[in-house]
Amino acid sequence: MLPPTADRVTFQAEPDRLRIREKAHTREGDAIAAARGRLPMTAVAADCPSSTP
Repeated sequence: MLPPTADRVTFQAEPDRLRIREKAHTREGDAIAAARGRLPMTAVAADCPSSTP
């Protein structure tokens, strides 16, 4: 099944709406990453075995 046809103005409105949602999604992801970067840390003993070889 093919998507419906539309005039140019109607067509352009749809990607414009999606772009707004995509930008909001990107900003939220950036905010989550920044919050993760602000998480408190804890000291780890030097003799603690690492999970990497």
